[in-house]
Amino acid sequence: MKYTLFNKNIPAVDLEIDEWYGHVSKVTKIHNLEVLPLLAKFNHNIENGIREWLQDRSIPSSRIRDFGTKLSIQNLGLNLSDQYWFCPEGSGFSWKDVNLFQNHFDRKYVDREGNYLPEYSSNGQQDKYWEIRGERRVLVKESRKPFYQESCNEVFAAAILGELGLDHIPYTKEGDNSICETGIDENTEYVPATHILNAVKKRNNDSNYTHLLRCMENLHIPAVKADIDNMIVFDYLIDNIDRNYGNFGFIRKAEGGEFIGFFPYFDHGNSMWYNEADERINALSPIQQTKPFYEDARRQLALAEDITAPFGDLTIDFLKEKVVEFYSESLTEARVSKLADAVSARLELIIRQRLNQTGNDINRLNTGQLNVVSDAKSEPEDSILTSGVQDVTRKAEEKIRKARLEASRKRREKAEHGRKPGTRK
Repeated sequence: MKYTLFNKNIPAVDLEIDEWYGHVSKVTKIHNLEVLPLLAKFNHNIENGIREWLQDRSIPSSRIRDFGTKLSIQNLGLNLSDQYWFCPEGSGFSWKDVNLFQNHFDRKYVDREGNYLPEYSSNGQQDKYWEIRGERRVLVKESRKPFYQESCNEVFAAAILGELGLDHIPYTKEGDNSICETGIDENTEYVPATHILNAVKKRNNDSNYTHLLRCMENLHIPAVKADIDNMIVFDYLIDNIDRNYGNFGFIRKAEGGEFIGFFPYFDHGNSMWYNEADERINALSPIQQTKPFYEDARRQLALAEDITAPFGDLTIDFLKEKVVEFYSESLTEARVSKLADAVSARLELIIRQRLNQTGNDINRLNTGQLNVVSDAKSEPEDSILTSGVQDVTRKAEEKIRKARLEASRKRREKAEHGRKPGTRK
């Protein structure tokens, strides 16, 4: 069947698509290459680029027993992350008629004509669906076995990001589900980082990290290295193991394609040791997986040099209070305690290694007195690669333990002095 790929009201290309598989057979006419999705635009073969882009934004087979691209095309490729859609030849449809930012949809009526659902053009392995609540379009993501922890992780991460003053998508929790709104509107689109990686050719001496920065520079994206570096450090703090190139990116205007900046941080479900048994939660394990620049978390952490978020202002007490607040209703007391200790250990390591704070500064971490200078000089990468468990020496651990005891003693003394005579202890 013949379709036209549109960006809102502007036609990009005419296509022939096999409706049974949702496979793009060929491009029959080019209208405007400038409005193509970037993943397709930067591919030397337009047909292959559109196929890759369609596959990337379609529901994966892990979430449905059918061809994801087929279901995406049946729903005109409409979603709530960008403004692209497929118009069937002869349908007479316009963007105003079908876009999901303004038109109704309801997943209860899958087979109703004209009821186009955005989840078929929403990628990701975790089960999810969209709902309309009043004037809001919200994404509902379901947590998974064995601990159904992902929804807790989302609200916890949002709370810590808020404390750090980092722009993020707010999340709420309903049962085992997390709820959030789309971060765009009918005039903007989300561009995953993976869609810009072919903006320039990768040089032989470029790492994945430096290549991304070069692509950002080439496209004149008004985002800075600190946006990436703060993300790296935060992901290490909460043990986010799923920061693939689709889970961060940029926002740009749908019409004209002008980049606006870095997209708010989102999608932290696969963090906080979400699928690890209690006895396997180890913040300083020699094996620490991560994405997207390196598979080793400590090696990736070493990339972060422009750290502007005030990680040093976080305290152990604050982190533990938030873990208790957001996890206690869903997890066992033993698991909550493990998570609190693990994220606290990660914070100590970040302060020591990436913010170049040692000795008394580590001791002050537990009293809320630490104020880290944002442009603190980072340690060389080699020092991180040889760190980990070995870096946390007995001497350093003893200092931290004594500092905690001393801080606790001072807090008790302060409380005693502030208590009025005759009040109960």
